[in-house]
Amino acid sequence: MNPADEPIPLREIWPPGTLIKGDFVIEKRLGGGGFGTVYIARNRFLGSTNVIKRLHENFASDPDFVRKFVNEGRAIRRLRGCPHIVEVEQMTQTEDGHLVLVMEYVPGGDLAHLMDTRTLSPAEVIEFGRQIATGLESAHQAGLVHRDIKPQNILVGEDSTGKIQLKLIDFGIAADHSSNNQTSVMRSGSIGFAAPEQWARAGKDLDGRTDLYALGATLYRMLTGQMPYPDVLDVGSFFSRSLQGPPKLAYEVRPDVPFDLAILIQDLLAVQVENRPPSAAQVIRRLEAMQQQASRTPSYQPTVFEQALSMSPPPPQPPQAPPSPARAVTHLEPPRPSPVPYQVPFAPMPPAQQASPVTGARRWPWLIATAAVAAVSIGGWLAMTHPTVKPHTAAPPAARDFPRINPKDGLTYMPIPSGNFQMGCSPRDTECSPDEAPHFVEITNRLWMSKTEVTQAAYARVTGQHPGLYKGDDLPVEQVNVDEAQRYCSTIGGRLPTEAEWEYAARGGNPAARYGNLDDIAWYTANAGRKNHPVAEKAPNGYGLYDMLGNVWEWTADHYGKDYFLHSEVRDPQGPGTGAEQVLRGGNWDYRASVVRASYRGRVEPSYRSFGIGFRCLWNQP
Repeated sequence: MNPADEPIPLREIWPPGTLIKGDFVIEKRLGGGGFGTVYIARNRFLGSTNVIKRLHENFASDPDFVRKFVNEGRAIRRLRGCPHIVEVEQMTQTEDGHLVLVMEYVPGGDLAHLMDTRTLSPAEVIEFGRQIATGLESAHQAGLVHRDIKPQNILVGEDSTGKIQLKLIDFGIAADHSSNNQTSVMRSGSIGFAAPEQWARAGKDLDGRTDLYALGATLYRMLTGQMPYPDVLDVGSFFSRSLQGPPKLAYEVRPDVPFDLAILIQDLLAVQVENRPPSAAQVIRRLEAMQQQASRTPSYQPTVFEQALSMSPPPPQPPQAPPSPARAVTHLEPPRPSPVPYQVPFAPMPPAQQASPVTGARRWPWLIATAAVAAVSIGGWLAMTHPTVKPHTAAPPAARDFPRINPKDGLTYMPIPSGNFQMGCSPRDTECSPDEAPHFVEITNRLWMSKTEVTQAAYARVTGQHPGLYKGDDLPVEQVNVDEAQRYCSTIGGRLPTEAEWEYAARGGNPAARYGNLDDIAWYTANAGRKNHPVAEKAPNGYGLYDMLGNVWEWTADHYGKDYFLHSEVRDPQGPGTGAEQVLRGGNWDYRASVVRASYRGRVEPSYRSFGIGFRCLWNQP
């Protein structure tokens, strides 16, 4: 008979001083988990401190629970080397018949205790989330689903540098998919942290996305001090509440939560498994992108004084990568004229706009007055030294302008405020072609634009189809023509953006040719490795939109007209009524840096499909 299946007789609880296996002296009882009691013990030969977990007395004679306990030890043992999972040093049976796990001791208590002692900053929560996700990724790669992630099952220790290091414990109800062992899986978990399918499927047929739901609930609890559904007390009320809609966004509860983090948590808490991130690895990438964004100094941050005067010098452009070898798809990049710098002409305000203050002035009238006085006091030389460039101005966001999740495709849509900007060739951009002549444009309505390019998972969810050369739920969908893109957008209650709307949103309030350092914000030929990449791995722009430059080209609603914007309307230009070619924007992973700019205009036949062309939608929302 398998030793794990042999019944274990009931025994007394170990008091302090009890000697275990001749090596370990029990110092105190630390607590209890789902299936076992936990003690702190000292190795009397090495002087080290360990944790000993013993199967509960009332479960010790139950073969199913003994099997679970053994599975926990074996599961954690397989994960040795991951810094974010507690290590099992050995599993043994004591002289008096107790089955025990000997594990490393982590002295800092659990995450729940840390959360009770102080408020965690968003930066700490991002780092803690990354560590937890790293532990989960190791478990999932080994075929294990933890199924009980919560603050009480996350220990707080220190790494070799003294920084906080989190470690996952209590794999006692983990489902082992690597061996197809589902016989011992029960419907277990913690209300509020356990995913809906964990209850609905009686614990069977789960994958790593079940743990990601619990991770989302844990992050929410760390940030807000409350559960996503704070009024839920039992499984029945949990199901009833989750069917009423998603919880409040974390930054609706705590305003200093970055919206990227709030949206990630919302994605993790999706009721439908397929609407969650596909893996812990993607969660890690998104959290690391937030850390990189927080540590980065923006490449161009005009002062408030410069914005008020509209005289700020444009930013210097980063050095460009050398041109890449020719590619099969070349007609998206028309031949360039001789390399004479294209001079940006002054784009005057339309007469109607000159007579009225711009949106920014309406927001800060006192600042404009102050700036004007300062300008007079320092003389007129500043205006003579720097050419006047109309700044990108946007209306202040409404109080309820939170990102919204479209229920049909599951994607997040970001609010883009109305405003005006200089469209076309950016200040000091020497790579522009004649069809990028700068001109003034006003966007009169607020827009709701997809935070990312439409993913393959979203496209399949809406259409039931899986086009694309590259496969992956979080990769941008490609090999769709403009009619197919328009049908998708219409189905989810939206439309493709016009050229003007796309460029306004892509700039994110930044008048430069790119909204950041190109390697930080875009996949292009110098860094992409000749393939597209999962969405939202690079830094977003000022409106929280990812991959507006690079990764895949994006269809717009406009036909191409070389000189259209020289004579187009100022307000909400809709593009030419007809045309043989359709406009693409943003460049893609296989194009050189000179193409991956906010004003660059690509064009192809509307029926054209390519592994480098995707799209994103505007959602028709008030």
